[in-house]
Amino acid sequence: MSSNSTQYTIMMAFITLVAKNGFHGTSMSMVAKEAGVAIGTSYVHYASKEELVNQTYIWIKHQLADHVVPKTDLKLSAKEIYEAVWMSTYEYFSKNKEQAQYISQIEESPYFKQSHEQLEATGNPLTEILVHPNLADALIELPLVAFGKLSIGVAISLAASNEKFSRQELSETMSASWRAISKKTKV
Repeated sequence: MSSNSTQYTIMMAFITLVAKNGFHGTSMSMVAKEAGVAIGTSYVHYASKEELVNQTYIWIKHQLADHVVPKTDLKLSAKEIYEAVWMSTYEYFSKNKEQAQYISQIEESPYFKQSHEQLEATGNPLTEILVHPNLADALIELPLVAFGKLSIGVAISLAASNEKFSRQELSETMSASWRAISKKTKV
């Protein structure tokens, strides 16, 4: 999707409004007004608010993957792979706070399950990293929601906040997150 397309403009308006007002406080007419298009134009590109929610989630996750995947060397140790993914996630969302706020909100909403299923059906490059044996073998099995909250969900929450964190604070937080999701190894 081109950044000068109407579809993109509508999606960016939606992200901005959801970050500010939440899903229930954001109507399609508000999105159209924010995007500077007629309401009918919004529905030409997105048949419903639910479709816009899902497509926006998928788009953000693919943007994140475009940032994270090139910075992830799967030949490294499990913890090093995880650190690269976690830090890259924080870096991406700290530069895209409204997207971080959108992801934080969708993960707490009834939209999450369907949006995530659609993401996985279209191919999620981040899942490919998580199932790689160098990382997957070191992780404990958790329900998806718990795993997400304890892993990159922490990075997303920090990035969505208006606080600044030192490299040491981020590293310590990432390590705590790693301990929460990884199998215990002998010291």
